[in-house]
Amino acid sequence: MGLVLALFTGVIWLYLVWRFVYPLPGGRWLKGVLALCLLLAAEYRLLVRLICGGVPSQVLPRDVLIVLAWAFGTVLLLALLLLIRDVLGVLIFIVRRAAGRAVLAGGRRLVVIGLLVTMLAGWGVWQAVKVPAVKTVDIH
Repeated sequence: MGLVLALFTGVIWLYLVWRFVYPLPGGRWLKGVLALCLLLAAEYRLLVRLICGGVPSQVLPRDVLIVLAWAFGTVLLLALLLLIRDVLGVLIFIVRRAAGRAVLAGGRRLVVIGLLVTMLAGWGVWQAVKVPAVKTVDIH
């Protein structure tokens, strides 16, 4: 199961490099560092299995696990939003070429999508790890 997940997340990483990292404005060095960070985030479960033996909750500190979950969530949400954008862009391109090209264009829109996804993944992890308030109920 672990190798199948690693293969699946590897394909997601390739899609992100092709549709997100490559069209971003910036130099090769910046894009290479971003691609490497996305690879580490996408394959963190495989890396944890290789380093820790499979059970990260017993070895890694809580804060590290939270950051890893945030990074992995960012990768998955970014891939999902880019896939939705690409499908809509192709459908719009079929009807109106100029509008489809505008939807599929990279640049600053990709930066905004990346920041939005990063914040959304952070909010999701924060909601997942917060301790709910204790509610006291009196029974008569």
